Amino acid sequence: MCPDGSEFGSPVGPDGSEFGSPVGPDGSELGSPVGPDGSEFGSPVGPDGGEFGSPVGPDGGEFGSPVGPDGSQLGSPVGPDGSEFGSPVGPDGSQLGSLMGPDGGRQRSGSWQ
Repeated sequence: MCPDGSEFGSPVGPDGSEFGSPVGPDGSELGSPVGPDGSEFGSPVGPDGGEFGSPVGPDGGEFGSPVGPDGSQLGSPVGPDGSEFGSPVGPDGSQLGSLMGPDGGRQRSGSWQ
């Protein structure tokens, strides 16, 4: 018996594997296609978990898809208040240009009725 518990002449090396065995420092076989991220070297897995070249973008949507940061489609008329851009909805929920005032009455002669 040797100091490492193996038999003289046995191929056991300092890492517990057999000398000449293909086991590398990451636990995989030397020359195996396992890369540092656990995927196979040359595999199409990218840093976001999707396949390289896949259309998955940073927002979880497909690259080139019309989904914008507010969840609507890019180019859609949805504005920051949830209404359509160009629509007459004002900050108080009424239509811009309408006669509706802040108290729910109609503007007449400069006063609210």
